Amino acid sequence: MRCVDPSKLPWILALSLAAVACSDDGGRGEAAGELGSDASSDEAEGSSSESSSESSSADAGTSESSESTDADSSSETETTESTETTESTETTESTETEPDTEEGSGDTGTELAPWLVNIENLEDNSVHRLNRISIAPGDIGTKTVVCDDISFPDTLPQTGNIVSSLTFNNYTLYAVAEKLVPGDTIIEINPCDCSAQEVGQFNQGESYVGALTSTGLGQMFAIASQPDWLFAVDPETAMTTLLSILGDDWGTSGLTWAGDRQQTLWAISGTHDALFEFSSADGMELSQTPLTWDFASVGMEYHPGVDTLYACTNTGELLAVDPESGVVVVVGDPQIESCNNIAAPFGPVECIPQ
Repeated sequence: MRCVDPSKLPWILALSLAAVACSDDGGRGEAAGELGSDASSDEAEGSSSESSSESSSADAGTSESSESTDADSSSETETTESTETTESTETTESTETEPDTEEGSGDTGTELAPWLVNIENLEDNSVHRLNRISIAPGDIGTKTVVCDDISFPDTLPQTGNIVSSLTFNNYTLYAVAEKLVPGDTIIEINPCDCSAQEVGQFNQGESYVGALTSTGLGQMFAIASQPDWLFAVDPETAMTTLLSILGDDWGTSGLTWAGDRQQTLWAISGTHDALFEFSSADGMELSQTPLTWDFASVGMEYHPGVDTLYACTNTGELLAVDPESGVVVVVGDPQIESCNNIAAPFGPVECIPQ
């Protein structure tokens, strides 16, 4: 907003207009507009000040000049106080906005709820138990069973079928399982009725897909050990696009996105016991960091809600990985049998306690 040049108006009117036109409210009009009745009150006071100033100018030179001058002084004082009140109101508005912000943070907290999920392959891989693992302060590592056993579709083996990786894509939970014919397949898991349905088989015959992840943009990626590929996946059809040939035996593996800030992928190779970083655009390897842990099986997931890279392995403990130093520490003990998968939510998930 442009301020009125006081030199071009009568001095009394200029003072009143200057107080209105150049106030902090003018500089933050959008915030003041949100105040509703408070803003209307301020405008009413501004109008009263202008009216008083005009009246004083019209009565100048009369016997009431002194009173008008006093009124003008009072008006100026009230205008100043009104301006200060507006600033105070803006501060109050900021304070009143905090619950909304906190509510927004609460929604974000709900969207990025403090938990992970895992599927345990039990009883010779014939039982697939879905667990919720808390990462809330003071409760980290607490395991809650969501589904005692996930019911597989008839197109998949009912026994001896290892769920090798797990990810949320938006609000849907996906996993990789074995198919009756060679090659792995993607399944969609419903935690409400503990059922799974097949999405489709990887179209290039990829097997032993030990790593599956999704980004905040809904992109899906995976790593297979036969062949040793990093590839993009269409979550609706399971069609794959090769991004990178890894070049050697990766063995067991885990994969996760590194957050929206980087738009890269992190991967752990059980053969190398190292953390790799790849470009999500073309699969180019960007870095490699040795880890201070011996990974047999690998499950891993970056949780943006707490800005932490989590992992698990056959020891069943919940681990935290420092991507910069490669230091791995135990942060909880949910006692997950032969852990090879964990996943973090992108928002509220029906039938999983938030």
